[in-house]
Parts: sequence; structure tokens; C-alpha cells
Amino acid sequence: MDNLKTLKNKLFPYAYNFLENISDSQDVPIKFNEKETGSISNQNAYLIKSAINKAINLKKKNNRLRTQRISTV
Repeated sequence: MDNLKTLKNKLFPYAYNFLENISDSQDVPIKFNEKETGSISNQNAYLIKSAINKAINLKKKNNRLRTQRISTV
């Protein structure tokens, strides 16, 4: 499997297109390196899907927080 820097470079375009924020996607490859990956048949697809899911979840969270701030004003 690729090293951490290569993984980050592969995932950057996917996460950035969703979030437009570099730092929010940094933990996906780190978490991937910490887990047992032997049962994952296509590791690149798994990482891309993980980055996209992370981006979607963060975007939803940011929208929720923004809505809460607006409703309290």
C-alpha cells in the first residue's frame, strides 16, 4: 500500500471538491493506516469512499451548526 503522503495526495481532490478545506480530510489516511486492511479488496476505492463520506458528514455538520447560529440570533 502507498505511504501516508501518497494517500493524502490521492484523497485531496475528492475531499477538497466537497469541503474546499484542506485540513478536514487529513485524518482519513491516518485512520486507514491504523486499521487492519487485509479484508479490503480495493483499498483505493475504500479510501476514496471514506474521504467522500467524511466530507459529506462534515458538510452536514457545518450546515447544522450554521443553521443553529442563525436561529439563535
